[in-house]
Amino acid sequence: MKKNTLIFATLVSAVLTLSACGDSSSEGTELTSTPVEPATSSTTASPTDPVRSPRGNIIKTVGQPAGVRIQEGSDEWALKFTVTDIQVDPVCTSVHSMPGDNGHLIALSIEATTAPEPQYSTAMGSPISFDSWKVIASNGTTVNTTFSQASVSCFEGTEMIPNSIGAGEKAVGRVVLDVPDTAGTLVYMGYGGDGWEWEYGTKK
Repeated sequence: MKKNTLIFATLVSAVLTLSACGDSSSEGTELTSTPVEPATSSTTASPTDPVRSPRGNIIKTVGQPAGVRIQEGSDEWALKFTVTDIQVDPVCTSVHSMPGDNGHLIALSIEATTAPEPQYSTAMGSPISFDSWKVIASNGTTVNTTFSQASVSCFEGTEMIPNSIGAGEKAVGRVVLDVPDTAGTLVYMGYGGDGWEWEYGTKK
């Protein structure tokens, strides 16, 4: 009888020891394991800044819209305009046309639209005009004077863009500049703190 009791006690002790070892292994695994977070990816692209020239102006090409948004990040324009064509030495059609003072004329065709009030005045503050142009010749020299009697008399007044554009308007017409070079850079110093640039002609 004593022998059976001893064997039974030994078996119970072995079972308890194995159970304890199993629990210890389980607890160790739980303590050393690290939760794995699911992989995530961003599908929202960061906005791309416009390409700017060394002068800080936004570079544009013919047919590409430019202008001022109603507010930053908005899809709506307070002013939207497009240079649809640039002609070097255009054929003037006015009976009062004459040669340019600087040697050459550049004719820009422009389409422009403005937002209605009050969005327009909030973003722009005042009527706009397309007479704030600067020309940089192909050698990098800024032209002193780009408007002349020749530039304003190349085409009839009905073909020229209006002198002033306000809220809720659409305008189509030309601007003619008097320049010394058949290639260079046109700069429109506009509104909202931005300026825009277009290349014209073929630089040497």
